[in-house]
Amino acid sequence: MNGAQQHPADPTSRQCSGKRSHGFTLLEVIITLVVFAVMGAMLSTFLSSSLTKSHEPVLLAQDLAAVQSDLEETVSEYQRYLKGEIDWSTFLSGLTGCTNIEGQGGLANDFEILECTLNTGGQSVAVLFCEIP
Repeated sequence: MNGAQQHPADPTSRQCSGKRSHGFTLLEVIITLVVFAVMGAMLSTFLSSSLTKSHEPVLLAQDLAAVQSDLEETVSEYQRYLKGEIDWSTFLSGLTGCTNIEGQGGLANDFEILECTLNTGGQSVAVLFCEIP
């Protein structure tokens, strides 16, 4: 044997023992990266549409709060009419925020039904009021 003998546990030994080395091959690393890239692209596509529409429920809640506030003001005026503090024509003239007002005569034409639809943004609320003789 010329020179130094190589020890079998020596990492510089070039003998092939037939066992696979511990670690990943370049092909396994590339396949893993490709799989993660595809999954990341799918996830980002899904999340981007969700994130761009995430503000919509907040806007709908704000619109609903605005409609509710307008409705409370209108009902408050109607309560004043029912208590006799104002008459029907004053109630009608004080309606604000109503976009659809239709009056219809009753069976004996002695009362009026008023439909008022309040709209704000994507929310709308319809309410009926009745004139009591």
